[in-house]
Amino acid sequence: MLYSHSRVTWRTALPRLRTGASSSAHYTHVLQALTSTLKSDWFSSLGEEKRRELWDVFFLRGPPDQALLVLLDSISSQSESSALERCVSVLEEFLHVGRVGVLLWSRCLDTDSRCDSAHLREVVLTRVASLPALAANRLGTRAPSALTEEQYYTHLTLHLIHTLERICSALRVRHTTVEQQLYVSKSLLLCLCLLHHDEIPEIREDLLQCMLGGVQCRLDSGVERVRRMGMVVGECISRRLDTSTSQLKFQYKADEESRELQSLMEPQSEEDEELPPAETTHIPQTKCESSSGQMVTSQHPVTNQTSGPGSDSELDSDDDLTPYDMSADQVKRKVTAPRYVRDCLEALMTSDDPERVESSLQAADGLLRRNISTTREVSVQFSKVLLHLEDRYNITGFYTLRQNAMVSLVVTDTQPVVKYLTTEFYSLNYSLRQRLDILEVLAASAQELSEPITQKGVPSQSVTKVTPLDRCGELEHWRDIVDKRIQSKTRRISKGVSQPHKSTPNRYSPVAGYFFFPLLRNYDRPQVTFDLLGSDHLVLGRLVHTLGLLMHLAINAPVATQMGKALLDFVWVLRFHADQMVRRGVLFSVCAVLLSMPSEILLLELSDDLVETRSWLVDVAETDTDADCRSLAVQCLLLLEKSLKTHLQNPMLKT
Repeated sequence: MLYSHSRVTWRTALPRLRTGASSSAHYTHVLQALTSTLKSDWFSSLGEEKRRELWDVFFLRGPPDQALLVLLDSISSQSESSALERCVSVLEEFLHVGRVGVLLWSRCLDTDSRCDSAHLREVVLTRVASLPALAANRLGTRAPSALTEEQYYTHLTLHLIHTLERICSALRVRHTTVEQQLYVSKSLLLCLCLLHHDEIPEIREDLLQCMLGGVQCRLDSGVERVRRMGMVVGECISRRLDTSTSQLKFQYKADEESRELQSLMEPQSEEDEELPPAETTHIPQTKCESSSGQMVTSQHPVTNQTSGPGSDSELDSDDDLTPYDMSADQVKRKVTAPRYVRDCLEALMTSDDPERVESSLQAADGLLRRNISTTREVSVQFSKVLLHLEDRYNITGFYTLRQNAMVSLVVTDTQPVVKYLTTEFYSLNYSLRQRLDILEVLAASAQELSEPITQKGVPSQSVTKVTPLDRCGELEHWRDIVDKRIQSKTRRISKGVSQPHKSTPNRYSPVAGYFFFPLLRNYDRPQVTFDLLGSDHLVLGRLVHTLGLLMHLAINAPVATQMGKALLDFVWVLRFHADQMVRRGVLFSVCAVLLSMPSEILLLELSDDLVETRSWLVDVAETDTDADCRSLAVQCLLLLEKSLKTHLQNPMLKT
C-alpha cells in the first residue's frame, strides 16, 4: 500500500513541479527530501527500473540549476555508501541527457525573480565551472570518465556553442527581449576577449560564419537598438579576428550602451583596477622656480617647457581679452539663393554646383509657402524632383530640408501631391528609403494640416535667446529692474475678460481619406523589388504606424468611421506578426481607433469579436517579449473597458 500510494502521489506531483511557480518555490525542498531517503528501507526495496522511474526522474526534469546544486551538495556530504554511488550515477545521467545545455538555455531566457539574485548566479556559475574539481576532491581516482576535466569541459564547450547558435538565430532574435540580447552580446564579447591569440586561427572560419549570420539577422530588425547592437558586436569580432579582408565598419550614433560593449574588449589589468578615479585623485601643490627667480605655486603637472625671454611681453599682450562670438556668423556664399519657385526647381533639376543646390534646397520651404499660386502649378513636378533627389554633395541636414520642402508642397496643394505620393508608394523601382520618406512626409503633413493656423497678428511667444550686453552677467538689466518696480507699485482693479482663441477649421478633416485609403490599396500584392508582407517588414511597421497616426488625427471627422473599420480589418491579420515593430504599430493603430471612432459605432463593429479582441490584448500584455507592446496592450484594454463602461448599462464582465 505504501509503494502504491507513493507511486500515484509522485507521478501526479511531477508535472506540477515542472511548472514555473511550483518549481521555483518547492523544487529544491523536494529534491532534498528525496536525497534523504537514499538510506531508507523503502528506497532499498526498489529495483533498478523503479528507482529510475520514481527517483532519478525528479533530478532529470524541472529547473536544472537547482537539481545540479542539490546533487553536488549531496555528493559532498555523503560518505562511502550506495547513496553516494546513486548520486554520482544520476549526475552522470544528468550530463549525458544534456541537462547542462538546458541550464545554459534557461539562464539566457529565464525572467523569474529568483534569477535576479546575484548570489544564486555566482553559486551556479562556480558549480558549473568547478564540477570536475568537486568530483575529484570527493571521489579521487574513482571519479567516472564523464566527470574528468577533459571530457567535462569538452562537453560544456559544445553546449555553449550550441546555445550561442540558438540565440543568434533570426527566429530567436525576433522573439527575445532587447535586454536578453544585450546580456548575450556582453557574454560573447567577454568570451572573445579572453580567447588567446594562438587559438584564433583554428576557429577563425567558424567565427566568421557565426558573426556574419548574427550580424545579418540583427541588421534586419526593425528596432534601432538591436541594429546598433549587431553593428557594435560585428565590429568587435572582426577586429578581434584581425583579418584584413573581414574588417567591418558601420556608421551609427554611439551611445552609452555601445561604448560599454566596446569596453568589454579591453579588460582592465590589476594595476588599472588599483588606481583611484581621476576625479578623486589629489594633485599636490608644487613649487617651481620661474626664469625670473621667483617661486611659483601651481596645482598643475610640471611640464618641461621653460618660459622664454619674452614672457613679460606675453603677459602684457591682448590674449586676456574675451574673443568675439562668431558661432552665429554665416558664411558668405558666392551663389545667391533663388527668389522664384521655378528658378529653385530648375536649379534642383539641372545644376551640378553644390552651393547652388544647397542654397536652392534651403530656400525651397519658404518659397513654396509664400508663392501659393505658382506652387500649385508645379507641385507634382516639384514633388517628383524632391523624391528622386539624392545627397550627392553631402549637404548638412539634407534629409530634413528635403522633407520640409515636400511637406510644404503637401500643405499648399494637398490633393494632387498626396495622390502622387500614395500612388508612388507601391510603384516599382523605388528604394526602401524613398518609401519610408513618403510615409514620413504624409505623417508630418497630416499633423500640420490638423493644427490651427497661426494668426499673423498674434506675436510669437517663443523666447528668443539674446546675449546680454552687460559686462557682468549676474546683474539684471536696468530696464528689467524699473519694469518690476512699476508692476509692484501698480494697483490693478480688473484685468478684463480674456479673449478666447478664434476657432479655425480643421484643414485635414476634408482630405483625410486622400491620405488614408490609397495606402491600403495594394499591400497584399508582392512585387519583384517590394514585398510588404514578406521581407520588407521594416516598411510594414512604419506603414501601420503611419495609418494609426492618420486615424488619430481624423478624430471627429465624417470619414473617421470608415477609416476605423478599414484599419481594424487591416491590422487584425497582422496582430501575430513576428516583428516587434509591426506589433507595436498594430497596437498603436488599435489605440488610435479606440480614441477616434465614436463609441457606439465601435462597439457595434467589435460586437462579434469583442471577446477575442480582449483575450488577444490580455495575452499580449502578459506574454509579449517587447516592453512597448505590453504597455500599448494595457492602454488598449483600458480604453476598451472605458468605452464599454460608458455606453453599457451593466459593467463589463471579465472573461
